[in-house]
Amino acid sequence: MFLRDEKGAVIMILALALPALIFGVGGVVETSRGIAYRQRLASAVELSCTQGQAFVNGHKRLDVTSANGTKTYDSDLERIKNNNFAAKAMEDVAPAARATSTDTNINVTATGVMPLIFSGAFGQASMSFTVARDCAVNSTAVAFADRNPSTLLISESFEQPSHTVAPNSWTVLKNASSEWNGWKVQNAGIEINGLRELASNSIRFGDFFAELDSDCKTSVNAGVSNCRTNSAMSRLLRLTTGSYQVRYWYIARERDASRPGQVICGKTSSDVSYYQVNGQTNRIELFVEKEGDYTFNANNMVDVCVQADKWVERVIDFTVPVEANYKITWRAAGKEDSFGGLIDYLRICKNGCPG
Repeated sequence: MFLRDEKGAVIMILALALPALIFGVGGVVETSRGIAYRQRLASAVELSCTQGQAFVNGHKRLDVTSANGTKTYDSDLERIKNNNFAAKAMEDVAPAARATSTDTNINVTATGVMPLIFSGAFGQASMSFTVARDCAVNSTAVAFADRNPSTLLISESFEQPSHTVAPNSWTVLKNASSEWNGWKVQNAGIEINGLRELASNSIRFGDFFAELDSDCKTSVNAGVSNCRTNSAMSRLLRLTTGSYQVRYWYIARERDASRPGQVICGKTSSDVSYYQVNGQTNRIELFVEKEGDYTFNANNMVDVCVQADKWVERVIDFTVPVEANYKITWRAAGKEDSFGGLIDYLRICKNGCPG
């Protein structure tokens, strides 16, 4: 009787423990399988992202042109992704995995489903895992700059020793050939100015700026009966085909208190025609003219500003389609009253100017 009871108890204990034992063993097995599966999935995603990153950075530098706003390589990333998932024996996951890109980033995202061996013990047939990875890539602009490094052609900040104007003072400069510091000058001349109060108590670079609605009552215009205050300064450059950029800083001398913080500039006269306060006395125009058309034709205007109460940098990109001589000119073009727009730190560059 005792023996029968003992055997029955042992059988009963085994019967009760078996599901727990199976669940415990199954849990260990499935956990181990899950870790291995996720590692393969993560490895496929990681390789797809980093190999795609290397591919894009290597090819974008060679492929981009000045006409490309952005450039992506989704079809190439798809091929790289499929190869990596196949190498990890995860071909079933690859079709649904995504490898997408923007101009500055690659994203690879994949979800894999692992069937469970002990599905009955867990009440589910499978486990799913999702892995995502982002990899930064060079932008089209960076790639183009890397392929076509910037070259500074001209820089002018109106500082000494190009003149002898005293700090906190001013004068109008040009020589007998109507030139100053390599610039060809028209009309009164270039007014070099160090009076900060004229520029909202701020000089953007150094100690001086320039005004082109220049005073005729200075020594360089003595005896000139038909002096015009609105002046121009030009550089003649031999430009090869390619992309170019002009940068300069602008502020109005007569600032409009009714428009605080507003910058009234544009590419054409129509962009600023709505603002006619005081005859647009602060108007500054920028021209890029090919040889044979040095006429200040409106079609050759690339920038115009009439009002800004703080220094603002203007950035103008243009393309040279054919090698030739080009004249780049800043000129005052508002009311002629010797109160004009102020400019500073002029730069002309090939393939963009440094920031």
